Amino acid sequence: MQDPQDFHRTLVLGPCETDGDCAVKSGEWSEIGTFAKASRVGGLSQALFGVRLRRASRYYVSSLVSLCLWSTFIFLVYKLDVDKFADRGKIMVGVLLVQVVAKVAVSSKMPRVVMLTAYDRIALHSLALLFGIGIGAALCDALGHLVLLKVDFYGIVVGSVVCCYFMLFVMYVKLHDIARSDVQRLLGPASLGSGGLPPKLMAEAEILRGPSTITPTATTATKLMAEDPAERQVSHRQPTQAAGENDRNQRSVSVGFKVWIVTDIDVSSATFECKFHVFMQWTDPTAIGMPADTRMSTQPGKDGKPLIVLPRLALKNTIALVLEEYSDVIVINGSTGQVACRIQYHARIYNEFHLRAFPFDCQRLEVTLELQKDCKGFWLVPSFCDGGDQRSNLDGWGLLQTSVRPVAGAKGGDQAQGVSLFMLVERESSYYVIHVLFIYLFLTTLMFSFYLLKVTDFTKRVVDILKIVLTQTAFRFSVEHRLPKAKQWTPFDLYTNFVQLLCCLILDHV
Repeated sequence: MQDPQDFHRTLVLGPCETDGDCAVKSGEWSEIGTFAKASRVGGLSQALFGVRLRRASRYYVSSLVSLCLWSTFIFLVYKLDVDKFADRGKIMVGVLLVQVVAKVAVSSKMPRVVMLTAYDRIALHSLALLFGIGIGAALCDALGHLVLLKVDFYGIVVGSVVCCYFMLFVMYVKLHDIARSDVQRLLGPASLGSGGLPPKLMAEAEILRGPSTITPTATTATKLMAEDPAERQVSHRQPTQAAGENDRNQRSVSVGFKVWIVTDIDVSSATFECKFHVFMQWTDPTAIGMPADTRMSTQPGKDGKPLIVLPRLALKNTIALVLEEYSDVIVINGSTGQVACRIQYHARIYNEFHLRAFPFDCQRLEVTLELQKDCKGFWLVPSFCDGGDQRSNLDGWGLLQTSVRPVAGAKGGDQAQGVSLFMLVERESSYYVIHVLFIYLFLTTLMFSFYLLKVTDFTKRVVDILKIVLTQTAFRFSVEHRLPKAKQWTPFDLYTNFVQLLCCLILDHV
């Protein structure tokens, strides 16, 4: 509070909670709590509050474990007795190339920062593991101590050290992910709540947080919370009977939608862009007796009151909103006083997406219009919805159907305080099936061709199989930067994991 009149006042915080409908539910983020603190800085009372979010690190942890696993592929070169330095260098460069491609693909989905993140540090450790295995094994081979085909002391020592390093590295990645929330809890905004209020204000804070004086409104609310359903119904009749006279003066507003453009459905940011028209029809006493097609004025008359009262609407969950057109109010039927108007919106809207069935998923896009809080005397009734032909606008999606439904007000009741437009869209999965999943499976089936080689070419067969494995992995991470990030396993993830398992089984039997 920066006004000089408020210098003697102090903010006292009550419970800090989030609305379940407004909480983060999509993408890779999830809500883990809230924080709040009230304090005085330089004589000014201020309040700080917010929401604590946590990133779902499944995607990043799995990529880091894969980077570390690929570093151990270099051991196949020494197990197969590949003595040529050029062949060893090719395999090592191939593994290094796959690691770089995978890191770049994952880094493209991460925020750009000027500091070295935990992901960067662990990725550098995996590169150090690759060079450590290559240089260490080459040094041991030069000294004549690395003999992996025979069971001897040096082979056991080298293998045990590398296996222990690999296991400790994977444990470090997982423990770092688990301990990250504790570090944020100590160093992040949650620690702001430990300061509390000055001792002089503790008594006032307890009074404000405690139960207030009983009023008729509070008594009614107490009765509504009664455990007996019969008492709850009896206590609920009293305010509705008192409000019955006001309900007679309320007018219904018929709301219809005409959707022109639905585009840029961005699952990663949980938004979509929509351009639509809203048609409203209602009755107004000032329009009775006027001829049809008469344009009514909303400007104040000589008595200071407008000739006609407009129902003012508000669009929920908008990231960006542009009111492109607001037409005049036109008389439709002068005998009943029926009037109509049209509004054109262009908005980017926040929407919740469910990716459990990706890439064979359908999403529901929702556009909700509500009456403004100061707009009284109206209640909304859904009329019609025209989705139009969106085949040229929806890139990678198809519009299946549209519907419009009423939305109850914040206080409940039978009268709707809002109207929601629902659009069911289906993802076109042909790109993922043909250009991603099919090619990924085709690269795996290429390994069966190595059964046609001679048995004497065993070393060359496995080295070539290793190249296909690296190509398959590089292809997977090169296309994953176009895929949405989800907190749970999707059918796409399960498919790629099973194909990778098939590749390992073929490699084992060869």
